[in-house]
This record gives sequence, C-alpha cells and structure tokens, in this order.
Amino acid sequence: MTDNKQTIWTRNFICMMTANFLMQMANFSTSTQVSTYATYLGAGPTLMGFLTGMFYGVALAMRPVAGPVQTRVNHRKLMIGVFALGCVVNAGYAMFHSIPLFLAFRVLHGVQYAFFGSLSMTIAADSVPQSKLASGLGFFALSGAVSQAIAPQIGISLVAWGTARGGADFGYSVLFWFSAAMMVLSLVPLFLLRDEQRTRRVDAGAEKGKWYREIVSRHAVVPAVIIMLVMMSFSLFNGFMVPFGAELGIGNIGLFFTVFAGAMLVVRPVSGTLSDKLGIQKVLIPAIALFSVSYLLIGNAAAMPLILAGAILAAVGFGTANPLTQALSVQTEPRERRSVASNTLYIGMDIGFFMGPLLGGIIRDLAGNYRSVILFGSAPLAIALVIFLAAWKPCARRIAEVKALEAAEAEA
Repeated sequence: MTDNKQTIWTRNFICMMTANFLMQMANFSTSTQVSTYATYLGAGPTLMGFLTGMFYGVALAMRPVAGPVQTRVNHRKLMIGVFALGCVVNAGYAMFHSIPLFLAFRVLHGVQYAFFGSLSMTIAADSVPQSKLASGLGFFALSGAVSQAIAPQIGISLVAWGTARGGADFGYSVLFWFSAAMMVLSLVPLFLLRDEQRTRRVDAGAEKGKWYREIVSRHAVVPAVIIMLVMMSFSLFNGFMVPFGAELGIGNIGLFFTVFAGAMLVVRPVSGTLSDKLGIQKVLIPAIALFSVSYLLIGNAAAMPLILAGAILAAVGFGTANPLTQALSVQTEPRERRSVASNTLYIGMDIGFFMGPLLGGIIRDLAGNYRSVILFGSAPLAIALVIFLAAWKPCARRIAEVKALEAAEAEA
C-alpha cells in the first residue's frame, strides 16, 4: 500500500481490528481473574505473581523463533495457526483445574502470545498509509480498548454467576469456555484476510543463513525498553486491582476497568491523530507522566471516586503511550523489516508483563498489602520518561533516515 491511498479502512485492516477485538475479549475477560484463580488453586502471593506473568516469560523465550518465522512464513496462515492454538489453550483452562495443568497451558499460551502481538501489529501497519501510521495504529489499538471496556466485567460476572450455581470450579469453567468461544469466532475474520505476499518479504540486505538478524532490531531497542517499563506498570492493574479492591472493601472494582477502557475509546483515536500532526515527542512525554501520576492517585485512594479519577488519568496516559511507542518502533525500520522491529518491541512487552506481576507478588509478600503494589507502578514509568528524553534525538535521526530511504526507493 502506498501513501497515495489516504484511507486506513482497508479490508485487511478491518479484518485485523475485528480479530484483535475478539481475541482481546478472550484475553481481558480472563487476565484480571488469573491471580484470583491461582489463589483458588492454592497458590501463595509469590507463586500467584509468577503464574500471572510466566506466560510472558515463555513468550520472551520464544522470540528468537518468532522473529525469523514471521519474516519467512505466510502471515495469514501463521496468524490462523496462532489463533487456533489460543482456542486449544482456553479450552484446556476450562477442562483442567490444577496448578500443574494450569502451568502447562500457560506455557502454550505464552507460545501463542509470542507470535500474536508482533504479527498482528505488522499486518495492521502494512495495511495503512505511511502518513497515517500513528492514527492507524491508534485505531487498531482501539479494538483492544473496546474489549477492555467490557471484558473484565464480563469475566467477573461469569465467575460470580457460575460460582452461585455450581461452585467456584464451575464458575471458572464458565469463564474459560467463554474465552474459548471468543477465540473460535476470531478465526472468521482471519480467513477473510487478503493473502498479500509483500507483507512477508525478507530484508533484501540479509544474507542467507543470518537468521539472528530477524530477531532483534538495534534501532528498535529504545522503544522496546520504554514499552517494557510501561507494561511492567500496566500489568499491575491487570493482576492486582481485583485483590486491591477486596482489600479496600470495594465490591464493584470491575468498574475501574470499564471506566479505564471507556476513556481509552476516546483517547486513542485522538492521540494518534494528534501525534501525526505534532510529532510523537510532544505527545508521548506528557502521556507517560500522566500514567505515572495515576498510580500515585489510585494507590492513595480509599474509595471508588478517587480510583475512577485515577482510571481516567491512566487511560489518557496508557491509551496514548502504548500505540505511540508501537508507532515509534515500526518507524525505526523500513517496511520489509517492520516485523523485526515489532518482534523487538514485543520482547520488551514480554519482559514487562513477566516482571510486573512477579515484582508485584514479591512486594505484596514483603509489604503485606496491595496498596504498596499499586504505588510501585509509578516508578517504572518515571524511569521510562527519563530514558525517552535521553534517547529521543538518536531515534528522531533514525526515523528521518528511514523516511529518506523509502522515499528514494519509491522514486527509483
């Protein structure tokens, strides 16, 4: 696709948004329940944190395989296979309720995640004009925000409904079967994807056999470190807000996720368009700062009104920082190496999602409360802000080089 086509609403982009929405419905309905499910199975706080984040550790271990595979295998067929594995994983969660089997299916889930994120972002980025990349990825992220607005509360309600009728075991089974159904539905738009071979071109400069060049892009390391710190903080909301609400005696803490994601529905399209006009730097800096402040606000809250105010701040911060960091990453490499840049970014995400719950569980053990876990979330974001400010000029130079290179190739 060239920049002469000014719409982002291509067939492949719409199909990927739909598949992403359904997949994230499965993800967000269960991810906020993993910590309570692990506790139900008999895990202590530290083991609970490990089980919550471990499949991101598995995904990290798979990146050396996922990167080269994505540059060499047909994207459409690979995506269908990855989503089919998600169906198996969620069905396994539903049928087998024990820590060893939960651990086994978390490993498979990590394998699926290793391919899903970077591959879907690559296909979405290739489906929109270069001049609208930030806004395109902002709208793509919106599909996840819509699911996040409704899925956590659906998950909480399904567990409560099932538990009331057949005990906790049945309640969690109902939740996981719902997630499996969402994964099955997500396969439909993937079969409707146009099979565009250009989306899987290997770097023209890569020599045969140098598969390691397709794992990590050195130019995308800075965005990967930033997203690692952002996701380290964000994972604390997913993993610990439900027990934090219980600690405060708040029974309807699911409302936090609804307000958080509902605010992102407004923020994400606006932030992408704003970034296309003003530049990533001027939008990303205040976004990270606001996200950091939200943890201090929520961590010091004693009632729902202040928590919901923090949810809005967090939505503005995260809803802007996440897609803009993704856009920054893919802009550091030319089109044929975007999957490598995406894979690098998701290595950072994997580390953040693994370390966040693990550190959260350790802090919970040491401090004896979940308030300390939430307050800790502001620290990684403060570090991310410092790193971005220090590394922006080299990143900007690299983005300019890539644009000049692609312009020269277009004229040739």
